Amino acid sequence: MMILSRAATAVVGALAAGAFFFIGTGDVGHVAAAGVTPSVARLPLSFERNAGQADSRVDFIARGPGYTVWLTPGKATLALHDEVVRIGVVGGDAHGRGEGLRHLRGTANYLIGRRQAWRTGIATFAKVRYGGVLPGIDQIFYGRQGRLEYDFVVAPGVNPRTLAITLEGAQRLSLSPSGDLLIGL
Repeated sequence: MMILSRAATAVVGALAAGAFFFIGTGDVGHVAAAGVTPSVARLPLSFERNAGQADSRVDFIARGPGYTVWLTPGKATLALHDEVVRIGVVGGDAHGRGEGLRHLRGTANYLIGRRQAWRTGIATFAKVRYGGVLPGIDQIFYGRQGRLEYDFVVAPGVNPRTLAITLEGAQRLSLSPSGDLLIGL
């Protein structure tokens, strides 16, 4: 199983760097996991605000075909079947809080256990922004064509070379012929 991470940069008053993930074996462009119908695999990615349905350190949760993502300040934890990958920002603000952007009409509901423990009407968002993960650098998570992506937005005058990423859980790293970072699990 491979995760594909692509970094792209653009400078127009800010620098943006991003990554996106594919799930599959062999064909990294195949998004639908085994057992997931194609129509479910095409649903847009949304981020649920944590309203008690997850560990209190988690700000937002996103689910896709075959994976779950937990967003915390300075770190994204991605669970793919039985594998876990953590992507973090070196020296990132561990006390920042995520902000939901582009409120979606749908809500999430958890009807588990006793009625008192149910969580209903949980807000969902198209994007999550962590402001100031490093001084002058914001991180924005979103989905594109069923894949998780994120950008770093660097304020004018801030040195983008201060940004470094940590990666935990990878067995091997390599580059594809097109320059994509392949993370082997």
